Amino acid sequence: MDLLAIVYLLVVVAISALTYRFVEMPGQSTFNAFLLRTREPAAIKQQVAKSA
Repeated sequence: MDLLAIVYLLVVVAISALTYRFVEMPGQSTFNAFLLRTREPAAIKQQVAKSA
């Protein structure tokens, strides 16, 4: 029974690592790119205002 628990734990850790790599990381990248795209015009406006 202990061997089954260890195998189960290893499977859960492996699946969670794959989920993090193929779901979480691309989702974070996409969301961060979205945030940077929406913030970019405001940053440009601030630079223009400082130089004037």
